[in-house]
Amino acid sequence: MSAIADACDYNASTDGTDVYVEGTLEAPGTGGTGDSEGSSSGSGAPSTESPCPDPTAARDCFTVTGPLTMSDIAAFRPTAASHGMEPNGWAVIGLPTNFFSSGSPVIRSGTLLGGPAEVRFTPVSWSWDYGDGSRRTTSTPGRVWRTEFDETATTHVFEARGTYVVTLVVQYRAEWRVAGGSWVPVSGILSLPAPPQQVLVVGARTVLVDEDCNENPTGPGC
Repeated sequence: MSAIADACDYNASTDGTDVYVEGTLEAPGTGGTGDSEGSSSGSGAPSTESPCPDPTAARDCFTVTGPLTMSDIAAFRPTAASHGMEPNGWAVIGLPTNFFSSGSPVIRSGTLLGGPAEVRFTPVSWSWDYGDGSRRTTSTPGRVWRTEFDETATTHVFEARGTYVVTLVVQYRAEWRVAGGSWVPVSGILSLPAPPQQVLVVGARTVLVDEDCNENPTGPGC
């Protein structure tokens, strides 16, 4: 376990360093990367000395330097992002196909360091692989069309017929807190794949007709 936040008065520092923790914390030599004040180096035992400003404010207090990492909050992993496309399941050669995903933060509750905590995952980038050799990373999840075949930040144009598998990986930053206190950043980025989408790409032809399809429903192209 690497470093944690302030549970003595639940006012964690904004950078996650030199703060206090309520509960038992691994000391150096137990597999963690943090340094526990009051422990003998490599002893493998938690500190028994409390460095809290007010030792009566918490049951057990240990000070550690350095932020939590993604591995420390693995139990709080969010579900894969939802995503969709327009048109739904198919595309036309040479015309924009629109892809979009979810973009809202996700909060998970659970137990961290032996006590209740929350972790907030905020998506920060979306990496698309369109299956035809083209890739794009965006800072937006995209949006639905305002008008059909509208170009957006996440549209893609396929150049050949075929069936393609489009994949998406969403990158998240994370923060954590205890008892409704301040959010403390977690070190690192979590990359989480979304379920793949299959796209059938077809050609399209246009013809000039004498009447529209309302006037002649059996006419060419109707």
